[in-house]
Amino acid sequence: MGRVYADDTTFFVQSVPDAADHLSSFSELSSVLSMHMSWPKTKLQNLGTGNQLPTIPMFNRNVVEHVDDFIYLGSIQSSD
Repeated sequence: MGRVYADDTTFFVQSVPDAADHLSSFSELSSVLSMHMSWPKTKLQNLGTGNQLPTIPMFNRNVVEHVDDFIYLGSIQSSD
């Protein structure tokens, strides 16, 4: 049997530590439902004003890439 992934989810948070907490909780809760996070596909993006996020933050020993834009549900999401 193949893996089932928690797909196409977005979190809006105020800080990098908040992002770490949300991603960690989401990963743990997904596993309760026998779903898995695809950490290589997980992205972190700064929307609006404020300091740019670190280039490669670490969450639960998984690398999460910082991007300026990406495609979400067929639409380009841009930091600017």
